[in-house]
Amino acid sequence: MKWVKTGSNHPLGYVLGRCGWILPNGDVIEPDNCFIRAERMRDYMRQNGLTKLPESYPELVPDLIMESCCCTEAETDPSSYQKAKLQILKTF
Repeated sequence: MKWVKTGSNHPLGYVLGRCGWILPNGDVIEPDNCFIRAERMRDYMRQNGLTKLPESYPELVPDLIMESCCCTEAETDPSSYQKAKLQILKTF
């Protein structure tokens, strides 16, 4: 089994925390943690002439998004908080 460490350049990909992504519809998301496959990030970097990970929000949808429900909104009304977050990603 191969493990991917946070922020590492691993053959499988990247695990990133608290970073933003621009979705195809223009919405911006900032998940708690996410994973993007290495080949997708390499393709994005090649297409945009980048030699290192982008410093600004890339126009990509992560392969895996992880959210933690630990804020006040989630504690007072977890269903609406989670539904609002998921609604944004529903079409991708």
